Amino acid sequence: MKKILISFVIIVLLSLMLLTTAVYSQFDWTHMTDQPVLDYGAPGEWDQWGVFNPSIIKDGDTLKMWYTGAFEWPDAQLNIGYAWSLDGITWHRHENNPVINNGRDGKVLKEDGLYKMWFNDGLNIRYATSRNGTFWKKLPQIVLQKGPEGDWDCGSIYPGCVIKKLDTYMMWYHGSDQKSPDGNIQIGLITSMDGINWVKHDDPLTTGPPFSQSDPVLKTAGASDWDRKRAWSALVLPTENGFEMLYSGLKSFSSGQWIGYAASPDGVSWKKWPLNPVVSSNVPWGQSYLGGSVLNDFNQYNMWYTSFDENYGKPKADFTTNSPIHDIFHEIQSRPRIGYATCKKFKHDVAAVCCPEYLSFVPAFAKIVIPAVNIVNIGLADEDNFFVSCRIDSSGTIIYSNIQKVENLDCMNCNLEQVLFKNWRTYDSNIYTVSFCVNCSNDENNANNTLKKVLRVTNLVENFETTLDNWDITGGWSIADNFNSVPEDHVLKNCPGNSFYKNNADCQAVSKYSFDLSQQQSAYLKLSTQYQIEPDKDFRYVEVSADGGQTWEQIQSYTGYMSWMTDSLSLDDYCGPGFDDVRIRLHFVSGPTQEWDMLGWFLDDIEIFAKPVTIDEEGAESLSKGLPGQLPKEYALFKNYPNPFNPQTVLSYQLPHEDAVNISVYNLLGQKVKTLVDREHIAGSYKLVWDGRDNSGNKVPSGIYIYKMEAKGFSATKKMLLLK
Repeated sequence: MKKILISFVIIVLLSLMLLTTAVYSQFDWTHMTDQPVLDYGAPGEWDQWGVFNPSIIKDGDTLKMWYTGAFEWPDAQLNIGYAWSLDGITWHRHENNPVINNGRDGKVLKEDGLYKMWFNDGLNIRYATSRNGTFWKKLPQIVLQKGPEGDWDCGSIYPGCVIKKLDTYMMWYHGSDQKSPDGNIQIGLITSMDGINWVKHDDPLTTGPPFSQSDPVLKTAGASDWDRKRAWSALVLPTENGFEMLYSGLKSFSSGQWIGYAASPDGVSWKKWPLNPVVSSNVPWGQSYLGGSVLNDFNQYNMWYTSFDENYGKPKADFTTNSPIHDIFHEIQSRPRIGYATCKKFKHDVAAVCCPEYLSFVPAFAKIVIPAVNIVNIGLADEDNFFVSCRIDSSGTIIYSNIQKVENLDCMNCNLEQVLFKNWRTYDSNIYTVSFCVNCSNDENNANNTLKKVLRVTNLVENFETTLDNWDITGGWSIADNFNSVPEDHVLKNCPGNSFYKNNADCQAVSKYSFDLSQQQSAYLKLSTQYQIEPDKDFRYVEVSADGGQTWEQIQSYTGYMSWMTDSLSLDDYCGPGFDDVRIRLHFVSGPTQEWDMLGWFLDDIEIFAKPVTIDEEGAESLSKGLPGQLPKEYALFKNYPNPFNPQTVLSYQLPHEDAVNISVYNLLGQKVKTLVDREHIAGSYKLVWDGRDNSGNKVPSGIYIYKMEAKGFSATKKMLLLK
């Protein structure tokens, strides 16, 4: 058997195929063979072209499959065949196949010794029964018809998974809004008391086309989503809390057809897994996926699915639009076959699945970065009172660690629970590894407990290539296309697109990042800019706040015209002690009238650079051991400088990992004179200034004083001399 590592998110279990996807939590699937378990029929046989859409039940010790086959495509009649197996791998075709002519996509249940099948006859859904599963008696009437012209299922309908809950049959079928391959396919729900007379789910709040007589319960998504074109082929299993579904989704044939997951408390209201698709890579012998059948047996999911040969996605040269059946195979010249995979399920299984995108790139000197991770309970039981940890390291040295408790996490509800950790401050440009770990005492699957992310701290504050999520915007700022050949594709503009700015504009963009420049000797902003502004009437400003945004000071002002240029703006006045909350604002103001239409202000690639504080003589040598970017490997308290001093002196210290630090000044009698710092620190180097005053603000007399640093497992004292 071949082991394949794939991304596992919320009961991806039912779905398939053995792949590795992105950064989500991982789980081991077993692909039971590296070849299909049911291949094309022999040349000349009724299913020589291909086999697909298996429906499988377990009857005693025997697995029984009904599958669709075709002699040719697309013009041949489709039929349904029967096969049986004792192990799910080796299948034996029935000698008198096919067992149903002019039928496809059969879905089978067995009740009280009677096999029941719902199948598509090329246009609508019909019903048949059998005592042995091979000789079928068709009901003459149609049991489900297409919707009226203009409705979401007016083009074609196909049976889906059937479950009997108490006395009610539930079927999740899929329908198309037109016969053409261009039609959208979505999943609906029908219910019946006898399996013959079905009622479509109809939302009373939607009364007009395309939902005049029924509504899909799982719809296609937006234009950019992976399932924007098709959401179909539902595989549904009952759970303790409702239902779970694996469904096939399609964005375009060139992008492939994959598998998504959804959950529902009632079979009507479905919530899609936010990280769909859960399967998005190919099996060893085929490409793309179409759901088939899944059985839940002894804490293991057994999945039989359809995949396609290597020609998937290539246009079929002889495609004809007048064929009575229009679906995926018309548009491609690939041939379908049936595969088999298994996956163990766990009662207790909490996974770390993803973390916010902002933990990929963070500006240097950012004051507050909040590490966060999304976790999910993919087990079968609710979990409570467990822990999630976060650790940040640089070149193997741990510089940050924090643990958070999770009170409760419900199982199998398609909800991501975000765990937030204590704030972390960045240093100069560096590359860090952020590691998250779920610590749940009864977790049965350790393979998905850990998630690692590479975090790059760079001088880049913003390049405006994607969104403005890192800015608080007022007044019409937008991301615009490249203008006059700037290096990147997109820039920031003070009005939408290529339009002209308006009179009386007041456009503000405030960076959500706050910068800690308290340990820097000097700093500057660097940005690319171009502007076309009414001279001496309209102005653009770069502004800085050092008090949390309460007041702003201009560090640059421009008006008139300028082609693309690189500008450097000094932040030296905002460096040193006390400047640990420096904010940046881009501000554009226009007057009441304009003589000409003006395009406005364009910006790109804002960067921040700084030079750390250095201290001469003894202090300089000591402080250099722990400069930002060179994280300390040990605790240290350095000599103050200058010493002797009057009226103030600088004390420097460092710590190799997060810790609570207290530094206080004592007189020679051991009496505390001043508490200089008493708070949590992250790993790094620090400095503080003592101005020769006590806790009451009074100046202390000349003399020798002792300053002491205390942290967990570390204590150090040094002397200093105040001379007046």
